[in-house]
Amino acid sequence: MKVPNLSEPRMELVDTASGTQRSQDPRDGVARKAAAILLIVLAGCATNGSRPRAKATVPTTATSVIPAVAPIPLSVNDCLARPPELRTVLTGIVPGPYRVDNPAADTVFDARAATFTGDGETLSGGSKPMIYPILLAKARPTSGLCFIGGSVPGTLSRSMTWPQLKAEDPQPDGRRVYFDAPALTVFSSGDAGHLVDGLRVDGVADGIAARGSFTVTRNPSLDGGNFYLRNAYFTSIHDDCVDINDLVSGIVSDSLLDGCYTGISERPDHNSPLQKYHAPAGQQFTLDHVLLRMADFVGPHPTRLCPSGTPSGYNSPFKWSPNANSLVVRDSIFLLDRPPCSDRYFPFPKHATLDRVTIVWTGHGRWRWHRPRGVLITTDRAVWRRARQAWLDRHGCPNTAPDVAATANQCTRITNPIPS
Repeated sequence: MKVPNLSEPRMELVDTASGTQRSQDPRDGVARKAAAILLIVLAGCATNGSRPRAKATVPTTATSVIPAVAPIPLSVNDCLARPPELRTVLTGIVPGPYRVDNPAADTVFDARAATFTGDGETLSGGSKPMIYPILLAKARPTSGLCFIGGSVPGTLSRSMTWPQLKAEDPQPDGRRVYFDAPALTVFSSGDAGHLVDGLRVDGVADGIAARGSFTVTRNPSLDGGNFYLRNAYFTSIHDDCVDINDLVSGIVSDSLLDGCYTGISERPDHNSPLQKYHAPAGQQFTLDHVLLRMADFVGPHPTRLCPSGTPSGYNSPFKWSPNANSLVVRDSIFLLDRPPCSDRYFPFPKHATLDRVTIVWTGHGRWRWHRPRGVLITTDRAVWRRARQAWLDRHGCPNTAPDVAATANQCTRITNPIPS
């Protein structure tokens, strides 16, 4: 008999059918197999060989089979098939900020061969701010925009603290320069939605911000919805990887968010008029086949769990609010290597719908937080490494270590990944 490897990592499981929490240990599996064999032998003896012996089967969990990514209503091919007068082709180095305040509905920005450099003035400490490298439809929010490809290689230092990120730096010409800006910001109005497909971002404050029209119109009935982010590859994001603080609904799918201080943020600012409103009933925000790694940054925002002077930390995978959309997460993996600085909505907001979700916990000690139904918790970091490598391979990206940037041009299939 083969001796089991008792050094294998334990897994904390949640039975997605019953919600029952249980621990899985390699020794438990040996005992169950032995019991099954004994039952088969006894059954065979009782029937005196008059019946054929049944085959033993191994039950599978809900995480055994990962279905394909669900399609979203808008594709790259749909966008590229639009009339030429709706297409803007961007190539080479695009100095910023790149700003289109009044795009027509259904405009296509083909940025597959473009790199956006943002503002770029040198500030104290040698860092460069990325001030709204890409800003779309702020003056007149619209619908149906497509932004395809594009790379934003940020220059924010990993040594930048939270107060430095949120500060402003006055310039000699009177302008105020902020570090705290997304690589791409897009404003929407109506239900047709925008598509951002194949965006590569590294070293900025926020990866992407989807804004509704409320910021401009102050009319919540006109606010936009249905924002789609697909094939995104983000690294070293100092704040929110995805900012939907305007309560915009939508889908993030088939994306690698490899280093976030905060994963997904849907909490209106404390002084925002949207604090008075709720997302419409039945409106959802969905993560589908998303890989999300939380990353430490120095000098995190002081909280109860990370008081002032804490050397490093991260916020939480979800910065949520009672006003937010209903959250759906399916077929996704989260890598967490330490407790969060904020555990109000940790690991997931209450009432989230979770299906075939895995948390890879590599922090100190056992997992001690709530384990929602539909979630598997493992200490095996190889689960993350394999999934990350498979994503990079499918999208034609070079094999890079965490926080090492691969540009969009290096990811040869980022907008057209190999089918899984």
